Amino acid sequence: LVASLIKVIPKHKRKGLVAYVSDDLADAYEQQIWSMFGEQPTEEDKLKANSLLNRVAKLPMETPDNFPDGTVFITKPKNLSIYWQLSSWKTSSGDNQKAEQWEDLNKRNEGYIIEDVEAAAMAENVSYKAA
Repeated sequence: LVASLIKVIPKHKRKGLVAYVSDDLADAYEQQIWSMFGEQPTEEDKLKANSLLNRVAKLPMETPDNFPDGTVFITKPKNLSIYWQLSSWKTSSGDNQKAEQWEDLNKRNEGYIIEDVEAAAMAENVSYKAA
């Protein structure tokens, strides 16, 4: 899947790509890698497995927090941006006696942007089954 997604991106935009993979897919991938080495992997097997676990289809693999299950997204890290409106940031904090808790509220208008859509590829609703 990752190799196919890479081909969607034009060749001149493929340098520095990273595969962002959801936790569920990364876990299934890890289980399959470890199953290749059997019940008692040797030290050499463990080294091989660790090098495989950090990469997928020759790309570095990352599992971002709060990333939707069944999702693979490929792009350059520099292609992702967060924009926020400076005047929109509102903060307040105080003791809420009724709820018996301290409340700290932060709010701002922000947006997450893919700067160059051609330099990104994504697959959703992916399920991974070991062979």
